[in-house]
Amino acid sequence: MSEQEFTLPSGAKFHVSVVPFQDAKALTKALMKSAAGIPLAQNPLEMDVGVLKDALISAATSDEVETAIFRCLERCTYESVRVTTDLFDDPKLGDQARKDYFTMCAKVVEVNCSPFFDQTLSTLKTYLVTKKNSPA
Repeated sequence: MSEQEFTLPSGAKFHVSVVPFQDAKALTKALMKSAAGIPLAQNPLEMDVGVLKDALISAATSDEVETAIFRCLERCTYESVRVTTDLFDDPKLGDQARKDYFTMCAKVVEVNCSPFFDQTLSTLKTYLVTKKNSPA
């Protein structure tokens, strides 16, 4: 499996591993389930901040998402330390890791969930444009 390195806002080095398919799929499903009923824009970057906030709050408060995120985080390192819940209580790194927590989660999602969506969103976008331009 491959790995990507990120420098987080705190300056910490964060290595994200591509997790096994089942773990990535479980995270993707948990995120989708947590976003059910929230109107998502075709391009998430163009979403209303209030709607995006609702999606983020829903994901951040979902036990299912948290469990799936930690299955992925356990394959990552933060400042060369394996990421477990103990990291966030570590006397040396805990405070800094807590500040970076949501950024770490976002990077795990980016690396492990985007492959599920890249082709799907492209296909959906083509379908919507074609449907919009075809006579009724």
